[in-house]
Amino acid sequence: MLCKGQLLIAQPHLTTDRDFGKSVILITAVNADGVVGFILNKPLPFQLSDIISDTKQNFGVFNGGPVESENLYFLHSVPDKIDDGMHIGETLYWGGSFEKAMDLLKQHGLDTTEIRFFMGYTGWSYTQLEGEIADGSWIVVDHFKLSELFREPTKTFWKALLSQQGDHYQEWINTPDDPRLN
Repeated sequence: MLCKGQLLIAQPHLTTDRDFGKSVILITAVNADGVVGFILNKPLPFQLSDIISDTKQNFGVFNGGPVESENLYFLHSVPDKIDDGMHIGETLYWGGSFEKAMDLLKQHGLDTTEIRFFMGYTGWSYTQLEGEIADGSWIVVDHFKLSELFREPTKTFWKALLSQQGDHYQEWINTPDDPRLN
């Protein structure tokens, strides 16, 4: 059964998909209508200060997924600093007071291990994602220390997480980005 706080690891045959190839997705909401999540390891080629000019700190922005990709979202681990966020698990929250988050950034009151910004999100109907998992498109990871998510190096996160799932994924780890070049 799917629940918030789980991670999805994309299988290698999704490597040609622009959004989901070699992605790791955090599930942030599950209900009868669907599943919402954010891609954790796809940094975009610009900084938060490029889209919010009065934010001078160096915060990367990530491709959260193809849904509402023009909107900015955030995950954070500081509910004592940013109120009204939706609890995901452990000390991880989705959203909350955007104004408070921006005030903290202006005052240099947050660092990159406490907050992450995303353009867009991922979304499926519940049965659609269940079908994709059954077809082998995704591996569901139930046990991961959510408090460590922002500390993981994004370039190696997919491989590192996949390698923790067992030796039988070694072939997938070594799949080239474009299998046609193999």
